[in-house]
Amino acid sequence: MPYLAGVGAEFVFDDFWAVTGNAVVQGEVSPIEALSRDMWGQGSSRSHGSYRPVTVLTFIFDAAVGGGRPAVFHVTNLLLHAAATILVFLLLSAETRRSRLATAAALLFAVHAVHSENVLAIVARADVLATA
Repeated sequence: MPYLAGVGAEFVFDDFWAVTGNAVVQGEVSPIEALSRDMWGQGSSRSHGSYRPVTVLTFIFDAAVGGGRPAVFHVTNLLLHAAATILVFLLLSAETRRSRLATAAALLFAVHAVHSENVLAIVARADVLATA
């Protein structure tokens, strides 16, 4: 898979705001209060409306499991992309009844460069989740 090289990458750009600088992900706010905050951990008065609780939940899980190491977040993105690829195969296989076509399409989906940002950027996990 062409995205494996990204596993060793550090946090970059918006990852700091979404993960290391996010009070929700870092466990600094109560679970009830966390539900009122956006993806960046901001309250309603400072939010720009990017409410993505499932994405934030996966960040919380990764932070708890991996101790805040970026590699854990990158591996999760890879696993989610792999799951989306499998779902593409299953959908096409069921719709076309042509396993070779479904396999070729799923492989193209898996490696296509258009997915690079969504798979490699931790903060773009919302897009990978939405695809799945």
